[in-house]
Amino acid sequence: MNSKAAGTADYSDLPVNKSVPAPVVVKPQGDVNNPVEFSGTGLAGWRVWIMEVPIDGDPFASALVGPDGTWSVKATLPKAEYQAFAVQMDNRERSEWSPFFKFKVN
Repeated sequence: MNSKAAGTADYSDLPVNKSVPAPVVVKPQGDVNNPVEFSGTGLAGWRVWIMEVPIDGDPFASALVGPDGTWSVKATLPKAEYQAFAVQMDNRERSEWSPFFKFKVN
C-alpha cells in the first residue's frame, strides 16, 4: 500500500456515488506515536484518502483498498492533536466522508 500521499486529493468537484459507503477507519485511536498507522476497510480497488479537518492542504496519506477490502498506510506527522476523516475515490467518483475521528501524536 502507499506511504505518504503526494499532492492534493482534489475531490470537491467529484460526484458522490451514494451506492458506495464511506470508508471505515479503525486506526488511529487515542494517543499514538510516529509513524502513525491509518487502517480500515473500504471498497476493493478504490483509493482511500485521509484528510485533516479543517480541509486546508494536502492529505495525510492515501492507500489503495486491497482485494480483501482492507487498507493500511503509515505517515509521520508533527506532534499535535488532530481531527480527520477519510473518503474513497475511484474513476472520478467519491464516497461520502467517514465520521470524523480524533487522535494525538506524542
